[in-house]
Amino acid sequence: MNSGMNILPLVGRWMEETLLTFETELTTLLENLWSLNKQVLDPNLRRELGRILTSNMPKFSQGAPSPAASELHAKGFASLGGLAARFIPEIQSQLCNCPLYNAEDFSYQQALIEKKTFQLSDRPANVFLAGVSFEDLIRCTSLLKLACDPTIVEAVRSYLGCPPTISAVQAWYTFPGQSDIPAEMFHRDRDDFNFVKLFVYLSDVGPQDGPHQYIPYSHRVDTLQQYFRAKGASVDLRPLFQGNSRNLTPGDLDRLFAKDIMTLTASAGFAFLEDTYGLHRGTRPTGATRLIFSTLYTGLPLRYANENDRIYEMSRRVTFAEAGLEDASDLERYMLRFYLQ
Repeated sequence: MNSGMNILPLVGRWMEETLLTFETELTTLLENLWSLNKQVLDPNLRRELGRILTSNMPKFSQGAPSPAASELHAKGFASLGGLAARFIPEIQSQLCNCPLYNAEDFSYQQALIEKKTFQLSDRPANVFLAGVSFEDLIRCTSLLKLACDPTIVEAVRSYLGCPPTISAVQAWYTFPGQSDIPAEMFHRDRDDFNFVKLFVYLSDVGPQDGPHQYIPYSHRVDTLQQYFRAKGASVDLRPLFQGNSRNLTPGDLDRLFAKDIMTLTASAGFAFLEDTYGLHRGTRPTGATRLIFSTLYTGLPLRYANENDRIYEMSRRVTFAEAGLEDASDLERYMLRFYLQ
């Protein structure tokens, strides 16, 4: 071999080409899984596919059994009380000056492109839902620490049956006024075959301030069957699991669930976990503006389904040190691997 020959550039190009090929193939696979996720309507088949697809995910040491996970399994909902209260002053301080954008067409697959922004004090009169940009949220250390809180992560991991991937972080203001926002109708999310969401009130939420609502037991066919059986009612469950279930009318829901719909009022810092495949909605504020934070935990990294999101995330603009998580554990690095480097 010619000792004077420098093969490092050749190795570098080969590694770059290999990584690009892997990225392309992985993206195609996940886009196909995302499409499949949207097409599979049978709730039992969805759950079984989720179990199969995540059975070989990496394993990490587990903590103690989680009471919150048991609540999630039984009801689809678990209260975490004021778990986030200690973070609220710092979060409010950091987010109060962040530019906002019109999130009326709120979607986890919304393209990460340049949006027209405004300050909270200058909100246009026709904007009733305003989002905080991903770029600002991912640099809010307190929010990321909250999303990685061991109590939350153990509950989510137990519920999903695998270490979770953080596939979305979002925060948004909902303002009083008249607006037709789809998320304010009872509906089901289909972000993955199996998934859980963390919600945290970042403002006080009273009865007139847009409290979140959830229908317990509606996240699974078997739990909903048990619910109606306990009430002595015979109900055809098929309409309750069709698509995103926005076809259900308020009259349907009042007739079926009477006073069992949960309306969550609480002080800033209140947190809860929810399988939002169960029927849920945000209500319209008529009093004060509501600020809420949400984290989506999935078994699969289906966030890649959107090309614009993928390009942004693969660019690795933010390091763990920049996000204030330089001491992150291996599990936290796994959970945030598509957002931080």
